[in-house]
Amino acid sequence: MSLENQKYCEDEIDLFELFEKLWKRKKIIFSITLLGTLIATLVAFTIPKQYTSESSIVVVNINTSPSLSLDGGSLYILSQLNFPILPILNSKDFAEKVLKNNNLNIEPEKFIKNNLKNEKNEVFRISISWYDPNTAKKLNEDYLIELKKVVNQNLNQFLTQLENQYQKRLELLNIEYKKAMVEKDELKMELVKNQVEKISSGYYLLELFKNNKEGFIKVVDSPSYPTAPSKPKKGLILAIGFVSSLFLSLFVALVVEAWENRRKNKVY
Repeated sequence: MSLENQKYCEDEIDLFELFEKLWKRKKIIFSITLLGTLIATLVAFTIPKQYTSESSIVVVNINTSPSLSLDGGSLYILSQLNFPILPILNSKDFAEKVLKNNNLNIEPEKFIKNNLKNEKNEVFRISISWYDPNTAKKLNEDYLIELKKVVNQNLNQFLTQLENQYQKRLELLNIEYKKAMVEKDELKMELVKNQVEKISSGYYLLELFKNNKEGFIKVVDSPSYPTAPSKPKKGLILAIGFVSSLFLSLFVALVVEAWENRRKNKVY
């Protein structure tokens, strides 16, 4: 017999021996697998159901807003107006407001955990889970309402600060322009005039956004009403319970078999 055939026969014999050992301990394997599956079934059917309401929002970037017709002189202003929304969405204070409005006494960290997903660019998907579908949807709706309030409030303060800066700058430029007129410095007058146009364009831009705050948060998909529970995933829990208990039972069966063989060898 060739070396390869001999090795194949030995492997085949080892597999048969392993199967015989496992079959010998079939009661252990069956008992542990059944017990693990029953525990998984108990867990799957006793965990409280949770319903998830989902919505999508888009954070409108100012420099991509289609409602504006911007000239080159205004572009430098836009880089200052990218408003960070992610810190607000994940803030503890923001979550507390939503929970307080719904008279829910749970930890804000638990509420905001895994409820936000950045899909692409500035599109965010908000998922709110609760133990009944009506509350889940209402939480999602309140979440969006509070989000708009907070964003608008912070953005208004930010734009007001920039507006004051532009007003002061325009006042200084007007003084420089009058001085250049007195000195009949046409080159300086032209330079100051160009700067005034740029600042005036930025000032107009700020006023436009102050009056159009709602444009920063747009709802792509309104909060959905969950018709079926999202948690627990019973099928997944049962599959994990069955597979893990099966592997455990095989391991225990082999350990028991090895222990008995070792004890027999010592006796002889």
